[in-house]
Amino acid sequence: MRRRRDKRKNLFTILFLLLAMMGFGYAYLNADLDINGIANVPKTTWDIHFENIVINPDSVELSASNQAATISENQKQVTYTVTLKQPGDFYEFTVDAVNKGTIDGMVESVTSKMNGVEITTLPNYLKYSVTYYDDIPIENHHYLKKGESETYKVRIEYNSDLTAEDLPGELQSYSFSFSVSYLQADENAILKPEQPVIISTFKNDTYIFRSDTYRPKIKTITLGDSINPPQSVIESWDIGVSQNGNVMAYITENSDDNTMYDLYIQGDGHLYANEDSSYLFYNFSAVDSISGIEVLDTSRVTNMERMFSSTGSQSSTFTLDLGNNFD
Repeated sequence: MRRRRDKRKNLFTILFLLLAMMGFGYAYLNADLDINGIANVPKTTWDIHFENIVINPDSVELSASNQAATISENQKQVTYTVTLKQPGDFYEFTVDAVNKGTIDGMVESVTSKMNGVEITTLPNYLKYSVTYYDDIPIENHHYLKKGESETYKVRIEYNSDLTAEDLPGELQSYSFSFSVSYLQADENAILKPEQPVIISTFKNDTYIFRSDTYRPKIKTITLGDSINPPQSVIESWDIGVSQNGNVMAYITENSDDNTMYDLYIQGDGHLYANEDSSYLFYNFSAVDSISGIEVLDTSRVTNMERMFSSTGSQSSTFTLDLGNNFD
């Protein structure tokens, strides 16, 4: 009996130890899941300021009591004092708003004031305006890309188209102010219409690249951000939105095959792809290469449908590396 009880006791002891070991073993199992990463934020700067005042040489001569347009020490303000003595006198200058930062900007608001009050009307004998250098009005959301500049033109004039009743009876002094507020560009930023933007094209377009005449016979396409026509141009035409010559297409004879052509697309100082760039290089089937693709600014494009469809399809050597160039 005692041996049987000892066996049972031993059995219970062993069973207890097994259960205890199972319990400890279960309690020991766990899982540590870690996600480790590094976020690098490069140095960024916000720096839009005034530079480079150029006074129109035909402006009225300033007396000793007047002050030519100058830029403040912090480069955020331009001041001037001028006396207009007779009808026809004017004072005009241009100044550059320069984006020296690393962030694209856009115009948030523009404000013109006279004697501290926003301008609604002017005396008949005065004209006052602030525009872009080419007389295009300044509007909200115009784009000022990092590394680029925008030229403003300021003009105040003693109106020459007057009657005797319009003339001021005594000395008049007016304080004019114009302010432009910039903020970080977003999806509302727009390109000024006079900027070098390629015109929108379509699948069956017969204008932008003289479709049936040249498209199937183009061997090379070269893009550039300056107007520098190649030698021996066969034909050239304006392919810009503004139609003012700031985006041009040039056709030359291919040096290796006189039955084929080379196409050059050049923008004046920049080259923007249209918001609708669908079918832009569609069916350039004989193309061997596209060079200068890095100068094509696609930051405003919303439609790239079939942009390169069938491009180089008949060429055994055509490759296109977009790398980090396309936004």
